Amino acid sequence: MVYGDATKDIPKIGTAEYSGNIVGDYMNTKDKTFEQSSITGNIKLTANFEDRKINGTMDMKHNGKDWATATIEPTRIYENAKYHSDVILNNSDSKGWLSGAFYGKNAEETGGAFNIDKGTEHTSGTFRAKKQ
Repeated sequence: MVYGDATKDIPKIGTAEYSGNIVGDYMNTKDKTFEQSSITGNIKLTANFEDRKINGTMDMKHNGKDWATATIEPTRIYENAKYHSDVILNNSDSKGWLSGAFYGKNAEETGGAFNIDKGTEHTSGTFRAKKQ
């Protein structure tokens, strides 16, 4: 879960780099396994406040082993400080989504949720990142 004071006035100019962590649950429909909080990793986001766009990457591990690298497609930052993006894994047809918002004065932090399908493997979880 991610919570905090939502950013009321998004910056109108400039860019910002965000770096943080992800944590998620793992499910394999073929093996019928479910593992709580076994997906971990890093997220990096770039926000262009003038163009109202955000994009980035996620590097994910499953039980400490490399699982996937995800590209967070460029998407619009809405006036309410929220965004929703498509996510593509390792330049494949495996996809998902990421939905987030900015928090704090001057959008100091961002966080939200993600959901990704990779064949018979699935993950859903949360992310949180701070302005660098």
